[in-house]
Amino acid sequence: MAQKKKFSGFGKLKKTTDKVKQEQVYVETNVEDLKQENRVGGRQRKKMGRPTWKDPNITYVRLSVDVPKDVRDDLKVLLYTKFKDTYISQDELINAAINEFLTKHS
Repeated sequence: MAQKKKFSGFGKLKKTTDKVKQEQVYVETNVEDLKQENRVGGRQRKKMGRPTWKDPNITYVRLSVDVPKDVRDDLKVLLYTKFKDTYISQDELINAAINEFLTKHS
């Protein structure tokens, strides 16, 4: 039976390597320069997306409610059929419903 040869190559390697000090590279940034970079064609970028119906003079707060799926589906059907021309979004419809409920029960 042949004996396995012992590999002795790792013993010849250095135990440690010379440490190299890493150069600290900082890029100076100017806020005004960054604002200029974010401009397209010399003009400020426009907000993308659907236009908002919210009044800028009112502070809005997010309110989360768990409703059954059937109720949500019925609400969507009403929003897209009967109240199509009255309310722009589901938020506006729910705001109107809550306000009506509050005036009725206050």
